[in-house]
Amino acid sequence: MASFEFFAIILTGLGLSASILYYSLTIQNQNKNRRLQIVKEIWDWISTEEGYRKFIQLMTMTWTDYEGFQRKYGGLSNPEAYAMRFSVWSKMNGLGYMVKEGAIDINTVYDHSAGRIIWMWKKFESVIVRQREELSAGYLFKWWEYLAGELVKEAEKRGELLKYPSIFSSTSGDIP
Repeated sequence: MASFEFFAIILTGLGLSASILYYSLTIQNQNKNRRLQIVKEIWDWISTEEGYRKFIQLMTMTWTDYEGFQRKYGGLSNPEAYAMRFSVWSKMNGLGYMVKEGAIDINTVYDHSAGRIIWMWKKFESVIVRQREELSAGYLFKWWEYLAGELVKEAEKRGELLKYPSIFSSTSGDIP
């Protein structure tokens, strides 16, 4: 009798262990699929004709100082440019947040769009820093800044130099 009860307890324990393992693997698979879906949606947006068009429009903006930037591209003077800019910047910020939270790994972002993300940050960094000061909003696009910094670190780790295309500004140089 004792051996039957012992055998039943062992089988129950094994069944419970198998259930826990199955549940754990199912959750991991669902999380992986969610991450892949997020990455696919972002890449679908970035890699579209419209995504490239917006990138070029943003990267070919020119200004001499912050006031000139606001006169030319600010929300009141040019609502279309403002809306496009904030739409793209917000997506970069969201991507940075997802990297920070571990929803997407930095290698995936690097392999797909490192140059574009870093170059765009470098182009608009001074504008964003000034807007942070004016609005007392130190958080403004902080996750995009984080993402650009992580991508620069990854470039250094890989020994790659991402050259800033001279067409995008009056100065040309190497990033980082």
